[in-house]
Parts: sequence; C-alpha cells; structure tokens
Amino acid sequence: MIQEMNLAWLIHRSQGGASATRVEEVIDWSSRNGADLLELHTGRIEVGYAADLAIYSLDSLRFSGMHSALETPLMCGEPVDLKYSFVNGRMVVSDNQVLGVDEQVLRASVQRGIGKLLQRAPHC
Repeated sequence: MIQEMNLAWLIHRSQGGASATRVEEVIDWSSRNGADLLELHTGRIEVGYAADLAIYSLDSLRFSGMHSALETPLMCGEPVDLKYSFVNGRMVVSDNQVLGVDEQVLRASVQRGIGKLLQRAPHC
C-alpha cells in the first residue's frame, strides 16, 4: 500500500506542481476516506474503530535526509521495513516478522505447491 500511496502523491504533484497534494491528504485517502467509502470502522484511531496500526522502521540510511517521520514512508516509497503491525489491537508483526508463522515451513510449502503446479502445466 505504501507504493500506491507514493505513486498517487507523485502523480498529483506531476500534474499540479509541488503544492498540488499534501502528504496528509494522501494518507487520508488511503485510510479514512477509503474506509468511509466502504463503510468500514477502520481508518481512524478512535474509540469504536478497529485498532489496526502499522509502524515502520525509519532507521535505513535512505531515510536519513527526511524531516518528518509521518511523511517519510509515503514520500520515499518502498521498501519500508515494518517494525510493528497491530490488527484489532493484537500485534501480528514484530521487527518485520509475522508472529506465529514459521517462514521456512511456509517457504517449503509454497515450493511444493509450485512444483505440483509445474507438473500439471509442464510448458510454463
């Protein structure tokens, strides 16, 4: 989603100049406005809304010249390391790792699945 937000921001700036769209507007489009359009109780940090939150690590050298932590992921685009992610208030990602998922087991399972697909469609 960060890359899509970055692209929306860049497209608006390319058409209307540097002041055409503020980063805060793009954040609203991708959170509050999208949730309102779909009639979801998300997109805000308020009582009664889903406690979903993503916190990005901004420690990478590529972010060192940025002046606003809020704007940095959107202005720089991907890759951005996810420090923490909460869904309904429950932490599901810590230090860019999905909690409760063994990535080696998942990777092996995906590779087996790909192997089976290739056996059924050998011309790919």
